[in-house]
Amino acid sequence: MSFGRVIDVDCQCGAPLFRYYKSSHGRLIKVFLENIRKDFVGITNTPPQAPVCTACGKEIGVIQLVGGRLALKLNQGTVKSVRL
Repeated sequence: MSFGRVIDVDCQCGAPLFRYYKSSHGRLIKVFLENIRKDFVGITNTPPQAPVCTACGKEIGVIQLVGGRLALKLNQGTVKSVRL
């Protein structure tokens, strides 16, 4: 059975950050850039900078290589909790 769905990821201030295809259960800890469906803050356009929320200016996370793929390691205090 295949599990996965597109989720909305928002900043703690309420601003939308991106839509992401999450293919596994559990908390959202890292975001693979290739699975971002719609980007509201320009994460996919300018790696490897640290992306920030356009509304409040908080740093969303750090872009790094994970298993040979670019991923955004989220700052858990910046984004609203997402769990599947």
